Parts: sequence; C-alpha cells; structure tokens
Amino acid sequence: MPATYEVRVRPRHERESLIAQLQNEPLEIRTNYDVFPNQDPALLKVIRLPIDVPVYRMENGRTQTAQLSYIAKHNLDENFFSSGEENEDAQQAQHAILAQLAEAGRESSITPIIDELRQRGQTEPILMTASGQVVNGNRRLAAMRELFIAERSSDSRFSTVKCEVLPTLTPEQIDDLEIRLQMAPETKLPYTWINEALKIRRQLNYGKDEATIARNMRKRPKTVTRLVAALDLADIYLTEWCSSPRNYSLVEPGQQFFNDLVGALESKDGQLRDLTMKLAWLIYEGRDGIRGRIYDLNTIVGAKAETVLTRLAETVETFEDPVVASEASYHSDDDILIDFDNGDDTDTAARWTRLDQVFSTASHNSDRKKELLQEVQSVANSVLEQHAEEEQGQKALTQIRDALTLILQIDLSTANPDTFEAIAKRGERIIREVNRILDSIPSYSRVD
Repeated sequence: MPATYEVRVRPRHERESLIAQLQNEPLEIRTNYDVFPNQDPALLKVIRLPIDVPVYRMENGRTQTAQLSYIAKHNLDENFFSSGEENEDAQQAQHAILAQLAEAGRESSITPIIDELRQRGQTEPILMTASGQVVNGNRRLAAMRELFIAERSSDSRFSTVKCEVLPTLTPEQIDDLEIRLQMAPETKLPYTWINEALKIRRQLNYGKDEATIARNMRKRPKTVTRLVAALDLADIYLTEWCSSPRNYSLVEPGQQFFNDLVGALESKDGQLRDLTMKLAWLIYEGRDGIRGRIYDLNTIVGAKAETVLTRLAETVETFEDPVVASEASYHSDDDILIDFDNGDDTDTAARWTRLDQVFSTASHNSDRKKELLQEVQSVANSVLEQHAEEEQGQKALTQIRDALTLILQIDLSTANPDTFEAIAKRGERIIREVNRILDSIPSYSRVD
C-alpha cells in the first residue's frame, strides 16, 4: 500500500530530553548480549515514546539500494539520505521505502511485518539510540505508523512505540550491531545481495579485514570477497554502460550473473578483459530476449570469450560507425581517414579496436544494441555448438586418461589379500578391453 503517514521530525534536543526523562522511570530493564559481544551484557532501559518521536536510521542496511534508486530517479544530491537524518523530506522518503519493505514477504510465504503487527500489536521493543535514531526496528516503526493512520484514533494501540535505549555507541559500533542483529541467516526478510555487498564495503572502509567481516556476517571469507568484486563489476556496468551510476535496482536481479562474471574475468586483462565486460553488459541487458544456448554465460565470457569476440569482430565490420562516418563528410579526398576495411584489419588488436567502437556506439543506441545482440546470439551459439562438438571429440581421451589415473593410484600393499583374486580377474578384463580399444584405432601398431 502507498505510504500515508506524514513524518514530522522533532528537534534533536527535544527528543534527547524526552528520552532521558522517560529513562528515569523505565517500564523495565532488559539484558542485551548483542550490544557488546564477548563482554558483559548491556542493561537497556525500556520506555514508551509517542509514535512521532523516533527517527529512521539512514544507514539502514536494507534500504541502501532503494535509497540510491530514489536519488537517481529524482536527480538528488548523493548525500540526500546520508546527511538527511534530521531532514523531513529525507525521513519521509525513507518512511516510504520502509513501509514498502514492511509489506514484503507474501510472495515467499513470509508473513509481512505489517500483518503481524496488525494481528498481534507490538510484541518486542525497537532498539534506538539516546537521540531517537532507530538501529533495529525501522520497518516495524514504519508499519506501526501506517497502522496508526489507518486506525484513525488518538488512542490507537499504535499511538506509542515501546523502545530499548542503547548506551552511547560510535557509528562503527552501531553498524556492527546491525550486522549481528539483522544479517544472521535466520533473518526473516533477507538482505538483497547489493545491500549485503554495500554493507561489506562500508565495513571495509571502517578498516575491518574480510575475515572479521565474514565472521560477523556468518559467511565464508571467499563469499565476502566475491560479493565485493561482484559489486565492483555492477558499478562499472551502471556507470559505463547504463550511464546511471549507483542505480542498483537495475542489477538486483543479476546476483548470479555478476558473481559468475567475477570468475570469468579472473584470468583476463587488457583489451580482452575490457571487451569481455562489454560483451557481458550487452548480454545482461538483453537477457529477457535471448534465445538458444547463449545463456551459457560461463563459456561465452569465460573459456570461449576470445573466440566469441574475434568472430564477432569479423561479423560487425559492416556496421557503419556514426563517428567515423560523420568525420568523413568533413574531410577532402586528400585527408587521411581511418579505414577499418583494409588488409591491416586482419590483426586482432585492430579488429578489437573496431569492435570496441561498435560496443560504445551500441551502449547509447537502442536500435544498434538490438542489432549487435542478434549478432552476439548468432556468433555465441555457433561457438557453443563447436565447443560441444570439441568436448565430445575429446571425451574418449578424457575417459582413458581418467582410467589411467585411477589405475596408477592402486596400491596392493594396502589391499586385503582376500580381494586379490577379484582384483586379478578385473585386471584381466581391463587388459582385454584396452586391447580392444587399441585394435580399433586405425593405423595403430600395438606393442605387446
């Protein structure tokens, strides 16, 4: 449902004064083991605040992608959210994002937070700082505010919100606390891969090493490294291909794609790496209309990338390059122009330079992009078919090599003597089968 609650931000000093006053007579005191890990538990006072007092934490991990998309859509300053915690416009935008997240889950059989609150009311306090910044419970607060408006009653059960007040913490400690509370595997509404990667990047900026981050997030260090590398590639795609930096909504569906691309690019550098990325960008953007076996991305931009690019460079030589064509009209016949159809184009580097120009033109021209994608489909499917034939042609060699490897690993000194007779019979069978194979090889003269 669209957000209807209108955010009004009380001045910070007013919030702090009210929260401090209410802590003099708390509803209860709770023991919290998450605030300071591996130390004595924190004793947190629980108070009840008017629903309009708390403010949303702008560095909330779940909302990073949506924030960046909002900034891109509305052409706002990149610090609109990060510096806008006391700004009503930023808080209102954050509320709309959180209210939408509070509705999420139905498609995956998870009960949305707003439905749980509607049925049961608030059962657990939200966690906030002494200034009213919500560290854990931002979605619940947004849902309660929407339900407060829906009930249209001053004595609504959602007119106030129960809160646990944290001790003074640094921004880094708050970030760590959010990870411990919200990014554990049992979390009901998981972070998107982009939000996880952005969170990791922030932790790295705090100076933490990947092993520590992995331990806090309950992930393997390799997974953390891969996520950051995938995010780096997504940033390149958004900036250089889409001209829409940080608009992460465009890459949220592509977790597997960008994760696989990290591995595909590991052994590539220079012009090959650059062109492989552009090939991948084209495929990703046109993924919904792709037919045939081109979905085999790991082969197309991995082992067979150089073959695909070389053949593609040959097929697109007939593409008219707008830049070159427009320049040609302003030169006399005596001027020296770039001619991509001369004999020197047989050089791979020259062909790839031409292909790079075609990619660059296509990135800003939808018609050219469709035409180029069709060429990619044709070339890639041809290469994949040839790859399959080559694999089939190498199958017998692979099998005999694997068999030899297994035989060389046999150690009779560790074998049970009771198995010797069975081993001998199967060994004789192996000899007969090998001889049969050798006899069937044309022009092969077997040495006994």
